[in-house]
Amino acid sequence: MKPNWSGSKSPFGVLIITPALLREKSALKKLKPEAVELRVDLFRHLGLEAVKDLARDFKKMKVSLLLTARRKADGGEWPKNKEAERRAWLLSLVSCADAIDIEANFGNGLEPFLEKLRSASRRTKIIFSFHNMKRLVSGSDLIRYKNKAIKHSAARFKVALTTAKKKDVVWLSSWAKRNVSKDMALTVIAMGKAGQHTRWILPKLLGGPAYAAHGKAVAPGQLSYKDLKTRLGS
Repeated sequence: MKPNWSGSKSPFGVLIITPALLREKSALKKLKPEAVELRVDLFRHLGLEAVKDLARDFKKMKVSLLLTARRKADGGEWPKNKEAERRAWLLSLVSCADAIDIEANFGNGLEPFLEKLRSASRRTKIIFSFHNMKRLVSGSDLIRYKNKAIKHSAARFKVALTTAKKKDVVWLSSWAKRNVSKDMALTVIAMGKAGQHTRWILPKLLGGPAYAAHGKAVAPGQLSYKDLKTRLGS
């Protein structure tokens, strides 16, 4: 069954594509992912046409593709002063993807950008994400961003917050459980060692994507893809 990016029933693993993974030529074939996240920010140095070829390769493999160009403020590599280029790349690549990640705190021009995305590809699901690499935010802030995702007809709202203490993890997990609804599918991650278990336990509760890399983690507290798949199946 093809992964459902807007679903709230079955969890599925998402393999994060990194340059190191692609250099390990046999790894991708052995891991047999059903869904991958192409982190465009990690491949910016290759140029747009090369990244398009990568995206098309995954389409040929019949792997469900999530497209992400993560900003530095959100834990990625895309430079702050290259925002116009980032948006242009996402528009150029969206037709290759089954889902695309757009920040809930996107900035100016969100509505016209979403219109352009949907004009370029009606079938691609839009995930609204909110990352904070430094601290928790209030529940009211999360509700505000969730409502923004609903307003703009996103398929899913993703939250990833740094949690240094067990009480932070408990609070965020409780927020996730309280805010499960028919209005918006949720993905909630407590980043860091204290919240590592949320990377497989909450997807089992909320359904939808659970993210992991092969080899070195690309986010705090991340499991290996192999371990994640094992835990999702347990």
